[in-house]
Amino acid sequence: MDDAIICKVFPISLKGKALSWFTWLLPNSIDCFETLMAGFGIQFTTRRPIHLTSVVLVSLRLIKKETLWSFMKRFGKVSLDI
Repeated sequence: MDDAIICKVFPISLKGKALSWFTWLLPNSIDCFETLMAGFGIQFTTRRPIHLTSVVLVSLRLIKKETLWSFMKRFGKVSLDI
């Protein structure tokens, strides 16, 4: 299967913190599925916490079909976590 397709389908399986981690990825920071899996493994198999910076806030984007209110709540939560 094509890496681009796998990378597009992968987020559908995510929930909670894993989905939040995925949405915090910088645009164009993933070049293939192997890179995505390596980052995911580093984040979740070692239990190393995400180091949040203001760059995370800048990279937050409205998820498809997400309401503005829901996005603002997510943005606020990330702001508080930083």
